[in-house]
Amino acid sequence: MRTFFLLPALVFLMKMTIAQSPEKSILHFDSYAYNIAVTPDENFVVTTKAGEVAVANSIGDYWIKVNPIKGGESALGGVTIEQPNFFNKDTGFVSGFINYDSRYNIIYHTTDAGKHWQKIDFGQEGWIDNAINLDNGEAWLSIAGSGIAYTNDYGYTWKKLNIPERRQRFANIYFNEKHEGVIGSLWDMIAVTNDNCKNWKIIPTPLDQKKYNKTNSQSRPEINNVALYKDYIFCTQEDLVFYTKRDSIGWVWLPNYSNFYTDPQNSALYFKTSNNSFIKSGSDFNPVASSEKIDGITVAKCKNANLFIFSGNKISEFKADNSFISSFAYTNDPASIRPSAFAYEQEGIYGNIENKIYIQTVDEGKWKYFLTLPFSVDSGHLLMGENKNILFTENNDSIFYYNIASNKVTKKSKNRMITDFCSTGIKKIIFSKGSSGCFHSYSDDLVYTNENEEYKVEDKYSEGSTHTLDLPENEDTIDKDLVDDFIKKIPIIINKMATIDELGFTEKDYSKCKQDILEFQHSLNSKKKDKQTSFNFSRNNLDFPRLVSVVDSIKLIEPEKLNAILFNLNEIVSTTTSWVKIEMVNDKNEVLDITNNYYEPNAFYFPWIISFGGYTSINSSIEINHFLGKAYPSLIRNGDKVNVLHELVKRLY
Repeated sequence: MRTFFLLPALVFLMKMTIAQSPEKSILHFDSYAYNIAVTPDENFVVTTKAGEVAVANSIGDYWIKVNPIKGGESALGGVTIEQPNFFNKDTGFVSGFINYDSRYNIIYHTTDAGKHWQKIDFGQEGWIDNAINLDNGEAWLSIAGSGIAYTNDYGYTWKKLNIPERRQRFANIYFNEKHEGVIGSLWDMIAVTNDNCKNWKIIPTPLDQKKYNKTNSQSRPEINNVALYKDYIFCTQEDLVFYTKRDSIGWVWLPNYSNFYTDPQNSALYFKTSNNSFIKSGSDFNPVASSEKIDGITVAKCKNANLFIFSGNKISEFKADNSFISSFAYTNDPASIRPSAFAYEQEGIYGNIENKIYIQTVDEGKWKYFLTLPFSVDSGHLLMGENKNILFTENNDSIFYYNIASNKVTKKSKNRMITDFCSTGIKKIIFSKGSSGCFHSYSDDLVYTNENEEYKVEDKYSEGSTHTLDLPENEDTIDKDLVDDFIKKIPIIINKMATIDELGFTEKDYSKCKQDILEFQHSLNSKKKDKQTSFNFSRNNLDFPRLVSVVDSIKLIEPEKLNAILFNLNEIVSTTTSWVKIEMVNDKNEVLDITNNYYEPNAFYFPWIISFGGYTSINSSIEINHFLGKAYPSLIRNGDKVNVLHELVKRLY
């Protein structure tokens, strides 16, 4: 163990910087539902459904929030902002579902880049699903259940234009400088106009022409995007991209693409792929250049033949010359700076911006500078440990403990910590099972104590809200050799990934998986549309021969790819979390936890989370299951392993 002490000069510097603000921070949004506008001079405006608006002059420039609604009013308070539209750097508007005097008939308009906002009545009432604008001051709004609002004076005045079917909700629209337009509805309708909405022609959709196999029976046949591109009409229906000649409607599917981007000038055409990378298109709609995969939720806008991509904390540009640049969305505006919270303690919330630590003592109150850590935290994770130790873990073997009271840093090796723990005698094993949610929280524990050659039941107790005891019975003793053997394996299994052979799938399991897929295929063609099958895949255009062949490829899957799936098998999001846990207490009263959290457990209870001294490791070791199978066989139930095969097939397809 190595111990570091802060030099007096550094301690003095920390005291001198208490009142200082950080120079910059990554811009924080309260919502992941964002949209982007790009001006002719390539300034940026980003909005979120939570009512947030942020602007920047260029990539690499600082961002600043210019929210039209103060105080963080969100959709629950009557403001949902769907999109920004800006004619130039200064003049534009934001629109969506904006409540004003119990009506939904306004947009927020600005002429000074968001410093001041004016409410403008657009002449109709309803949710503005989509909007598009030209640089010359023209813009169109699509209002649910009403019509289209049109302006030619930069958004000051609006007039109502017709739509072909008011019962439809045209959530996607496109217009160009010739006043040609195309609109697409949530319920399988596309219409085109050549005279700014005076006359409409309804055209068949890809689904109408049976250009894809609707194997996702639960999804609505939504038109997700529309555009006119040269002599073609483009649309995305149920996340499948199609194009057709304008003069003869015959939709053609473009596989591997999930969206497309152009502008009213048709300066360029880009595609988004199914793996979240972006393609610059040639005249034949094949790739000319491509980007790397971009992590996170992305929105993109084509402007000046470039594609601008926003991904929450980063802005990227796919340039017309095929080059690619990006920058984090930094802000130096004190009102926009938000530390990343890493600990919730009784005295408040702790957050960090790089190695500076802040505390927020009141809900939604101001963040106050607290201290500066004497080491870089550019990569890794912070958390608050016992006795006010701030823990920093890296992706390597190092873990740092910073003691707030003494200004002392202790550096340890994760592997050494685990090895030292396991080399010390285990005096107690505690098996737990419990659940917590909005209206309940309970835990049942069964405690075994080391008594020479075996572990004996010491206590069985329950705490929390009233419930039926959920902890099953077990033998009164556990063999000490069994525990010792498992403890010896922990330093090895903590860094070990499961292999497909270790999961123990049989040929019968693989055959059953194939049968389940074919049964699902048959159910789609059955007149009994509500027939339930054990395998379900919410995706259209499924290639069932390929789906069946994926089952055999599972036998050859590499551990890295396998474990990426095993760590994310439980996709159900719920306010209720249940768990099973093993606590091991050594003779130094140190505690190592092995836990699985779930809403509904998978057959293997993966992933296991091993925690010790603030260090956590996500694990898929079958050795944990084997130990429980001998020490406490009824703690975890034997689930259907074929259901895990189902998930592997869908993720690998």
